[in-house]
Amino acid sequence: MSESQERGAGRVVLLLSGLVIVGIPLVAYLWETLNQVLAGHLSARRVLLSLPLLAAFAGLLWAGGRGLERLAAPPPDRPGDPNLAGTLFLVALLLMLIFGGWLTGYALLLRR
Repeated sequence: MSESQERGAGRVVLLLSGLVIVGIPLVAYLWETLNQVLAGHLSARRVLLSLPLLAAFAGLLWAGGRGLERLAAPPPDRPGDPNLAGTLFLVALLLMLIFGGWLTGYALLLRR
């Protein structure tokens, strides 16, 4: 692997790590707010705080997607080279399989 590919892979790992570290608390808060609203426990303060957090989460997803799109694009000097597109696909597939396995295990534990 060349030095530029290693730097690109490192950037992907850093970007995905940042998305997960920042995104998990946002998702957790928004999910709990949605649960409380659907349960009928409306708190104006919580709902008003959730609106900017929802906008921040949408912005985080947009910026993360744009960053991944830039990293997956072929370099300008070699337009036929997919650079990191295959790696991103495999990482996303692996994460979906891990998450699916976790959800299956969690559902099986809840049935007991």
